[in-house]
Amino acid sequence: MKFNRPTLAIMILVITLAFGFLFVAPTYNSIHDLEVTLAQKNQEYTGKAQYYARVFETLSLIKARQLDLQKIDSALPASFSLASLVAFFQDKSNGSGLTLKSTSFSRLAQKSATDKSVAEWIKSISFNLDLSGTYSGFKKFLAALDSSSRLFEVTSISFRSPAGQGVLSAKANQSVIYDFQLQVKTNSY
Repeated sequence: MKFNRPTLAIMILVITLAFGFLFVAPTYNSIHDLEVTLAQKNQEYTGKAQYYARVFETLSLIKARQLDLQKIDSALPASFSLASLVAFFQDKSNGSGLTLKSTSFSRLAQKSATDKSVAEWIKSISFNLDLSGTYSGFKKFLAALDSSSRLFEVTSISFRSPAGQGVLSAKANQSVIYDFQLQVKTNSY
């Protein structure tokens, strides 16, 4: 049996191409799909790695500024405690040589701001303090309020000298007992 060489070569070529289309092409397509999926997963992994690196960096910055954040939290506390504020005023007035005669408070309207979401969270509280003591003690009390970590805003001050006291010398004026009325405003969340 004799075969014609060119015909045999064409038949082998056709069989090879058919074998390639039937078996090799589907395998190649599945490998290509797997490579595309692998590239997508690598991009996803790289994106997540960068995200977690930024989160870790931000967390490190927050930990480095923990003391500053505690000061801010102290300046604008999350909850309003009347007892702690009255105790604070009592302590600072006694430390300044003043007597805290009475305290009254009232909640003010919501704080106005351009960002309404922030304004809804911040509440203002106003205190009226009646104090008695010397002028130098009053200066110390105001300095203590100013140096406090909590934010206080003194909105009004009035004082009276005792009746029957005429013009006094500067030295005698330092020991005169005055009555002070102070309106102080503070904020909380």
